[in-house]
Amino acid sequence: MVMAEQGSIIHDIMGYMVNADAASESALARQAGVIAPPIYETPSILPIDEVLLGKRVIALNKAMEAYFNTVGVVFHAATQTAELTKAEGYDRLNDAAKREVSALLEKREEMLAQVRLATTLVKGPLKEVAGHIKEAYQVADGLAEASGSSNPVDRAAMRVIMMGGRMLPTTDLDGTLTQGDEHIKRMPTQVLEKLLQSLGREGFLEASLPTVHRIRDIVTTMRTIGAQYVSMRLGVGHFITYAKEHLDARPIIITANYMPFIQGALANTPEANGNVRVFGVTRQSTLSIHKDIILQYLARTNPNRAVFYCADGLTDESAIAAADDVAFFFTLKDGGFERLCQEHHLLYFPYETFDDVTGYLQQIQNRIPALRSSISQRHTTVA
Repeated sequence: MVMAEQGSIIHDIMGYMVNADAASESALARQAGVIAPPIYETPSILPIDEVLLGKRVIALNKAMEAYFNTVGVVFHAATQTAELTKAEGYDRLNDAAKREVSALLEKREEMLAQVRLATTLVKGPLKEVAGHIKEAYQVADGLAEASGSSNPVDRAAMRVIMMGGRMLPTTDLDGTLTQGDEHIKRMPTQVLEKLLQSLGREGFLEASLPTVHRIRDIVTTMRTIGAQYVSMRLGVGHFITYAKEHLDARPIIITANYMPFIQGALANTPEANGNVRVFGVTRQSTLSIHKDIILQYLARTNPNRAVFYCADGLTDESAIAAADDVAFFFTLKDGGFERLCQEHHLLYFPYETFDDVTGYLQQIQNRIPALRSSISQRHTTVA
């Protein structure tokens, strides 16, 4: 009932089949930047001596601070006024700095336009699909309860059944796939972090544009820091392999971190090479900070799969807005995201390692045959 209708809706409205490659995506999706995220390929990363790396980070932080104190502060002032020439401090800039401010404002508008287009996509032509997904999960919960088993594993399995028996794994990166903070204190992002403290997560675009986006040589450094100092959570490699072999899917990483850092962080997980996709921040897009939009898009363009999302803390809060599109969540045990799931009465499974996540997935898959059988028997009895 639900599966065939949803697949038809996607095809009729968007003009492309579910899981189509990027070349056949709709013009709107392509403009919004909401296309199939790139497949991760392990880059070539040369190790850097710790002392040399430390000096490079100090130099980058100084360069970033100098850039922000001239161009950045005027850029921020310009975002608050309709006329650039009236922005505080603009008249004191030289011609090169004025061109930089203009370039930042143009890039800001491009990135805001991406978000507007993506929002239009999920709330416009894909909105009807969302209704079907929500209805499917409500029916699944009712069936689980009617079968006399409303435990989390059975509820999740029933939701997967209603989406055709297949899953689409999605996950956060920092604090979820990774653990520890050894890399954080080495990142050349001091100015960015200070701005985020004052602007909040909603000010990420305005904080990142006049800092990391415009500083040369930061790409190599962030990639190296990711490769040399990030610790992956136990079981991540096994989880990726399990998704490939048993879910027929590449896990999709959705993170507000920078693509070079992500590339480095995954470099020491050989299972990731060619087997994960990544939505991350680039010089062209900050759309990945809007995890709700990304999750809604993925769920509504893959209605033959039950989307689940792995998270850890309050920085993943925006994903809660996509709860109707997500079959279930995995939450770091006792983390901030677990408390959010409890507050919103969402279906979730706590984890400490990704072996826990894989274990739950195995339980869910193992319950599908028996639950399918119970549905068939109930249908036969009613008929």
